[in-house]
Amino acid sequence: MAISKILMRVPASPERRAAACMTGRYLVTMHPDASKDISAKLNKMGLKAAAPLPRIAASAKPLPNGSHLVLPKIGILLVDPKPNQEDPLHQMAAQENGVIAIEPERIVRAVDAQDDYLRGWRDAVEALSAKLLDQSRAPAVVTEAAIEDAFTWGLTATKVDQSSLSGAGIKIAILDTGFDLGHPDFAQRTIITKNFVGDNVPFHDGVGHGTHCIGTAAGTRQPPRGPRYGIAHGATIYAGRVLDDTGRGGDFNILEGINWAVEQRCEVISLSLGAPWSPGDPTHSTAYETAAQRALAAGSLLVVAAGNEGDDPQFVGAVGTPGNSPSVLTVAAVDRNLATASFSNGLRAAAPGVKGPDLAGPGVDVYSSWLVNDGRYNTISGTSMATPHVAGIAALFAQSDPDGARTAVEGYDIKPMLAGAERYRSSRRNRTRPGAGARCWRRRFPTAWQKKRIENGRGHPGDRHRSRFCQGRRCQRHLPGVRDDACFRIA
Repeated sequence: MAISKILMRVPASPERRAAACMTGRYLVTMHPDASKDISAKLNKMGLKAAAPLPRIAASAKPLPNGSHLVLPKIGILLVDPKPNQEDPLHQMAAQENGVIAIEPERIVRAVDAQDDYLRGWRDAVEALSAKLLDQSRAPAVVTEAAIEDAFTWGLTATKVDQSSLSGAGIKIAILDTGFDLGHPDFAQRTIITKNFVGDNVPFHDGVGHGTHCIGTAAGTRQPPRGPRYGIAHGATIYAGRVLDDTGRGGDFNILEGINWAVEQRCEVISLSLGAPWSPGDPTHSTAYETAAQRALAAGSLLVVAAGNEGDDPQFVGAVGTPGNSPSVLTVAAVDRNLATASFSNGLRAAAPGVKGPDLAGPGVDVYSSWLVNDGRYNTISGTSMATPHVAGIAALFAQSDPDGARTAVEGYDIKPMLAGAERYRSSRRNRTRPGAGARCWRRRFPTAWQKKRIENGRGHPGDRHRSRFCQGRRCQRHLPGVRDDACFRIA
């Protein structure tokens, strides 16, 4: 059976292009072994291959018009065609078997907010903290008196304050507005940086957003003043500048950052950014979903913000790109009472087929590091702030050794661990992990045989979920290790 391709064009009108936040460039998703052939054909068309960024890039130049650039690890390339090259590009994409999709590049932005927050969503944070400590009891509501002394409320709510894990030996990438390398709290830390923004400006953080996210995910254990705000204080930090000093950047900047983080073998990749979803948009981007799948296969988990349009009348409040990609871990925001932040995007009836969040994290009044020249610390809100909480905890999971036999857990395994998937006993059809003994993880993408068994109600004994989201019931639509929004219960 032939598989239809996704072929999308940039609007011809500059006004429509601007309204849709499109750059005029294209993302081409390819089969893993097709990049060399596709690149050669683009060269023959006059779309010359641009030189990739050097291994260590303090600054980046814009991609020349009439050229293309390949990201080999995730199988994506960016094409910036001249007006007379656009039709031949689409003809090639339609005819070439190695092309999966071609779609316009959009502008994404950092997602933070400083609005009112109301209404509830407790289960996700309860599950997150319980798993971290291997406990089943629910965390108590965090009061003012219990926090901001030794730990921020987010670290207390997720029980990080009671964990002995540090993220040591784990690489965590934060792709954002950069980082303030002069921050004294990180003077003794290993921080690898790379700049993907084509503005010819050296690596820095001109906004503070990236410095704040890095602080939450991997800040110091003992800051010189104020409460502890960082989770994976022993992890190696990879800071990618993918957003400019206005907090915005093209899709390809982010995809370049993902490609780099996968090349560096980062177990966790945190993205507190996105573009809002509007009616008429696809349910998700093929480029981001392909990148997420290939990152997972390489051992890297993408943790992505759900977005902050929940109370914005211009939008329906559905999860935006790239958070709506099925293979990423999507994070909503809750306040200190574990109630859903009003700005937090979620599952919406007005957005059929668009996934909802996988879990939630502390995202209201979050204290963390900030630009040194602007106070050194700051308290802000948004799903951007919830995301590094989950990313930092994912790094702790990656460091942990749940079977007593292996030293780290790959991104492939962290997603079901955090999202509530079940563990299974060995079977010839299961993917046995080295050193796992009699326990193993079911493959993330079930076989046709497994799907048929589950649809007929005769699934593997492990198919009975113990996730809070499924409340222990057998759900024939929820395949093990795969998010299904029909199973996500909002309290």
